[in-house]
Amino acid sequence: HCARNARRAGQLDEADDYLHTCRELGGSTAPVVLERLLLTAQRGDFVEVEEALRGRFRPDRPEGLLIAEVMSWSLMRANRFHEAREYLDYWLQRRPDDVEALVRRAWVAEHLFDFKGSLDDYLRVLELAPERDPVRLRVAEILMQTMQTTAAAPYLEELSRRRPTDPAVRLCSARCQRRRGHNDEARRTLDALLTDAPADAQVLGERGALALQEDDMTQAERWLRQARRSAPLDRPINYSLLLCLQRLGKTDEAEEVRRTLEQIDADHTRLRELFTEVMRHPHDADLRFETAGIFLRHGLRQDGLRWLQTAIEVDPHHRASHEALARYYEEEGQTELAAQHRRLVKQMTARPAQTP
Repeated sequence: HCARNARRAGQLDEADDYLHTCRELGGSTAPVVLERLLLTAQRGDFVEVEEALRGRFRPDRPEGLLIAEVMSWSLMRANRFHEAREYLDYWLQRRPDDVEALVRRAWVAEHLFDFKGSLDDYLRVLELAPERDPVRLRVAEILMQTMQTTAAAPYLEELSRRRPTDPAVRLCSARCQRRRGHNDEARRTLDALLTDAPADAQVLGERGALALQEDDMTQAERWLRQARRSAPLDRPINYSLLLCLQRLGKTDEAEEVRRTLEQIDADHTRLRELFTEVMRHPHDADLRFETAGIFLRHGLRQDGLRWLQTAIEVDPHHRASHEALARYYEEEGQTELAAQHRRLVKQMTARPAQTP
């Protein structure tokens, strides 16, 4: 029990010590073996123990929940969303009001583009744990993303009372205000945000969208061009700039932006295809590498990093992913990590690397 509690609290070295003591005192009993497998998975070596954990999973046994907890997290981390949701469904059948399971399943649903399912679970979390403001913000963002602006407003009003200085709350609130026609409020919020973060692409894009809505084409073009320089493949920014350039009669530039929008849409379509292919072939590092490339190209660096890391987890000798990780860490100023991947590349004689 001590090892399990330490592992679940994230104290993995302490859990390891307890398991060593258990083995010395009582040998490798079934509970000790299971806990060792769970600890190995939680340390990030899921590929090594996946089959063993699956073989021990019995829905009617008490340890089923322990395995579902670790399997769901490991599968989420490996971007195997359909499989993760199966374990989360089981977990919630056993414990319908488990907040952690609900948050995980909502996150998985988002990544499967099931926004209704995601909202249902996030809203249940707020019923059970109303203090979870990050969940409240995510509810508002999904409602805005799915064009349910009126429904998002109460959540943003509550967040504004609870977290009045949070930049993410202020930006989402400004977007909601603009869409509801409350332009003066939106302008005040956005101008204050720009004072604090004058180069923030999302704030610049929203300020440009507001100017566009008010038919101030000169200012709209200025804000939107600035935003696009920082986020060249952001779809809302490009779409607003396209409308602006069309109204200004700048047809050649508008055509260039339209082509960019086509590339963005093609990338989004390909991402959906890749998610499906990864579900079918979870150990294909090339698919994961291609997915990482799209995320990195769109400036979603943490997503890209996660996909590259899972690519080398399923294939430690995937040269292209190691080279991409070396570039990533160099750009982030993490020279030791970059050098580590460069050294691994030198040891490989695999196929020529690609560029994500």
